Amino acid sequence: MDKPGAKRPVNVTEASRLLGISPELVRKWYQRKKLEGYKDESGRLFVYVEDNVTDKSRTKTAGELYEQTLTIMQNYIDTIEGQLKEKDGQIQNLSLELRRKDILYMQHLNEKNEVIRYLSEPKKSFVRRLLSGRTDE
Repeated sequence: MDKPGAKRPVNVTEASRLLGISPELVRKWYQRKKLEGYKDESGRLFVYVEDNVTDKSRTKTAGELYEQTLTIMQNYIDTIEGQLKEKDGQIQNLSLELRRKDILYMQHLNEKNEVIRYLSEPKKSFVRRLLSGRTDE
């Protein structure tokens, strides 16, 4: 009897069948160190799988398919919710920035309007101001 956790080497095709994933994913997992393995002298990849792993290529029951689909959909929803929260934060930051710029723009317009108002007011000539005793107008 094999001890628990014992692993045996299998080729990519066998690993794919046993794990229920594509051969490409077996190779990616090996590259990402999610699966242990080695390449033989001819360059063929072998990965280690536990002896107690059963064949995942069998037809799944409706309940298993339902659970798998539910998990995939929940992961998708979680991803979208995370993206929405991120976008909401970006929208809030942009909204605050627009309000700040609006305030600065209005202040600038008010200053320009004050200058225009001052320049458009009729002024007494310097001589009239001097005769009236006021030179500060």
